[in-house]
Amino acid sequence: MRSTSPERGHVYRVIPALALSILLVVAACSVEGSESGGTAAPPAPTTTAADGASSAPTPAAGEDAAPAPTSEVEPVECLASVTGIPQTGVALPIPDEFYVAEAFSGIFHDASGASIFVVELPERLSEEISTTDFLEALETEQGVNITERHDEEIAGHPATLVRAWQTLQGTRLERWLVIAESDDSTLMLTAQVPASEPPGALDALRDVLLCAAWTPGEMHGFADGPPFTIQPVPPFDDEQPLAGGTSFDGGDGALFIVVPSIAPLPGGRREVALDLFASMGPRGGGSLDAEPAVTAGPEPVSIDGFDGIRLDGEGSIEGEPFTIFQVVLFGEDDAYWRLVALIPTDRAEDLLPAAEEMARSFRRH
Repeated sequence: MRSTSPERGHVYRVIPALALSILLVVAACSVEGSESGGTAAPPAPTTTAADGASSAPTPAAGEDAAPAPTSEVEPVECLASVTGIPQTGVALPIPDEFYVAEAFSGIFHDASGASIFVVELPERLSEEISTTDFLEALETEQGVNITERHDEEIAGHPATLVRAWQTLQGTRLERWLVIAESDDSTLMLTAQVPASEPPGALDALRDVLLCAAWTPGEMHGFADGPPFTIQPVPPFDDEQPLAGGTSFDGGDGALFIVVPSIAPLPGGRREVALDLFASMGPRGGGSLDAEPAVTAGPEPVSIDGFDGIRLDGEGSIEGEPFTIFQVVLFGEDDAYWRLVALIPTDRAEDLLPAAEEMARSFRRH
């Protein structure tokens, strides 16, 4: 990411969390699409750690979790064969009945909705915010409940392994999260399963994370080429892959993101677009200070033969006002592509036309 003025430095500290929060909404869709309707969060299961010791049930939302010790989990035996994840420098061993996802960077299991998401950032996260502060922000701002923390290595790089859970759209998700750093980049791996799955299902995905191969600076390609193209418009010209989609850094806190759905959200298209827009606030685990206000729309649009809905609005990040532009394009079976621009309000007059032009250039292959 580009350097920015000191007064906007705080914006850059939340951009990784913002990108992650958009992915969490995508993650929730994967569970929604794999179950027969959302379910209430079940009681926290008792899990078994790598050393065989049972752990107590995870505290319910609103309760204080016990301090998370920092230690190492027992070594795992890794498979010799790994598969490259498109748009990333990561290769993973693929468990039985999982496959490399087309709609995001990672792997997916249809029957359960279990998945691993891969996100790479083109800078060291620790240069913007410490790992401890970042994890605290996930807890306080996005409702992620952290229960364990371990020091690890991923492909020879220092890493933090975190056990956590989060409730999204009425479904409780159990997660392992890895944050690793190279000399000039950051890797985030998120394994998740619905809490209704056996405890061993999540532990198996933890082992996949620990066996990841990561070559920063290299990128695995798509088997059949990228799923879409979009033409950057200055200043949105610093493109980085983002979990099956892409992000464009416009400098000084401005960001344009394109992300796909995994499965359709419940409700009509208008409701889906409004729910996605609201998800950028705390209710959806987003990084905005409050649920964004809609200032224009919902308005029907058509791009590349896809019908869609546009919404404009406003919100703030750590008190700084932002203008928000969102277009949701619906494909077959109401799976969708989501195009979002976050622009500091004092730059909106100049940057909003660029965001609109980029959205119009979207082409699905």
